[in-house]
Amino acid sequence: MAPVTSWSSSTAAGMILAFLLVGTTLGLAAAQAPFTYIVQVAVDYPFYDIQPSPGPPGTCGGSSYGENATACEARCNATAVCVGFVHRSPVNCCFIKSRLLFPRLGADTTSYVKAPLGYTYTVQNATDYPGYDFRPLPLAGPTFFPPLCGDIGVSESAAACEIRCNAVDSCAGFVHYPFTNCCFLKFALPPANQKSDVTVNSYVKTAYLGYSVEFGLDYFGFPITVPGAPTSPACTFPPVGQAASDIPSAIAENLNACVARCDSTPACLAIAHYAVPNCCILWSTVAAPDPKPGAVYLSRRVGEQFRLEAIKTRQK
Repeated sequence: MAPVTSWSSSTAAGMILAFLLVGTTLGLAAAQAPFTYIVQVAVDYPFYDIQPSPGPPGTCGGSSYGENATACEARCNATAVCVGFVHRSPVNCCFIKSRLLFPRLGADTTSYVKAPLGYTYTVQNATDYPGYDFRPLPLAGPTFFPPLCGDIGVSESAAACEIRCNAVDSCAGFVHYPFTNCCFLKFALPPANQKSDVTVNSYVKTAYLGYSVEFGLDYFGFPITVPGAPTSPACTFPPVGQAASDIPSAIAENLNACVARCDSTPACLAIAHYAVPNCCILWSTVAAPDPKPGAVYLSRRVGEQFRLEAIKTRQK
């Protein structure tokens, strides 16, 4: 089997590259057969593991395969929804990924990002879209990335940022600061904030996916009950056609976690979130609008698929 086809970060930059994603080496190019991969040394992507096919079990948990990077690449190549994989060479563990969202330091891990994935972007110079960032979820272990880009952004080139947005079906676009090389992925695009300088540029997916945002508004409909999700008796909302005794409690989590939960729930059409008292509702069906002060309503945009198979629509 052919070795992994890739761009790789240089080891000459020393320990700095253990903290920063590859920058100028990540230009998009035509995919080589069967795919081209970008190699990110000492980078891990937690969550979104899938097991698309039978294989030797790994020693790193139920979602891992026990195989080398070449075999892991072949498995990702054969899986339409695979956007990349993570490999731990000391223990020979392979993790196939359906999304690449929260890069973290990983001393014994190497990430392989499938590229390119075929979206096009409209570039808006001197434009920012504040808020609605994919925030890293709290995890034990190494810190996210250096504070250069705050606790939300990732230090990487615009090309690398684009590849990660391509790999997330609900990413609507991203904001990039070229002088500090900071990337912010967005799950929704509120009204743009025009800047008087060129310190920031926005990249909007053509016919972008992500979510539409409405403030002070919720909708009547049928909520999705998620087994095991943290609930809150502080807020309950009556779905259409149900008695008060059948009203489920809303999920107790912040807006970003609510979006992530909708992303991973196949039937989720939209979400409503109330910052006070921090309540999340997943909707499978919506009807008439229901004005609610303090509510933020996010609906998947036209063309968004509810399952990870949406990735199959991308050009390869």
